[in-house]
Amino acid sequence: SIAMERSFLYAQVRDTSVREGLTGCYNRRKFDVDIAAEIAEAKQQGKPLSFLMIDIDWFKKYNDFHGHPKGDILLQKIVNILTFSIRPLDKIYRYGGEEFAILLPETDKAGALVVATRLLKAVQNKGFEGERASQPAKKITISIGVASFPSDAKRDNELIEAADSALYKAKQSG
Repeated sequence: SIAMERSFLYAQVRDTSVREGLTGCYNRRKFDVDIAAEIAEAKQQGKPLSFLMIDIDWFKKYNDFHGHPKGDILLQKIVNILTFSIRPLDKIYRYGGEEFAILLPETDKAGALVVATRLLKAVQNKGFEGERASQPAKKITISIGVASFPSDAKRDNELIEAADSALYKAKQSG
């Protein structure tokens, strides 16, 4: 009984150390470990790996207008939408602030673009409290940068840079 209780507590502590408290996403530390491992596995197996960098558009305006508690609720709702729009083998991380990262194992660029489009539409089709009052387009939207291994990058830092650059272009183009 004591051994089982300790095992359960250990599992809880381990899970807490790799998850972000507010959204339940994996944290940045786990992302850094996982992206290197996923690229190594993709190289070894000769399979593609794609990476999505996601940013909530105009989140600061929403947060400033409605306050941080409502901003936290918005983050949780966005994560819920993203989580239910990806496969069980895909992993979602809170990259920072209102940015999220998703690793898509065994997914090439074309497949990643399909996933990105699905995520954009899922967020766009959902109504969020207060969006009309605070958002420039009267709607909560996200921007997504897509990059794939090996077509866009050969190493983890290159993949991150490629997705970040694509995200920047997506934000500039609306």
